[in-house]
Amino acid sequence: VIAQTSDRVAVMYAGQIVELADTADLLTRPRHPYTLGLLRSMPGVGGGSRYLQPIPGAPPRLVDPPEGCRFAPRCPLVMERCRTWSTELLSAGPDHAVRCWRHQETQGAFSS
Repeated sequence: VIAQTSDRVAVMYAGQIVELADTADLLTRPRHPYTLGLLRSMPGVGGGSRYLQPIPGAPPRLVDPPEGCRFAPRCPLVMERCRTWSTELLSAGPDHAVRCWRHQETQGAFSS
């Protein structure tokens, strides 16, 4: 539905935009681990199983969000600096922004 109704998409996690890009780019080349997890959780997408692949862990309490990256406790790419970094959107290409130090490592991790 998103691909058919929008030109740009913002993915949010725990009250923050974690990825912002043109719809086609985001759906075919996600750069944030949370976006990647969302796309992988859709049955049959990306050559995956017809079974849901949940993202491990639970979202943080928004009353008291963790320091640094809010996705860090659930992230498979987490590093120590993720837990203390005052996260900001970083450029991941033309018109593509992502809130992740390791966004280059997700390239090619998802194929639609």
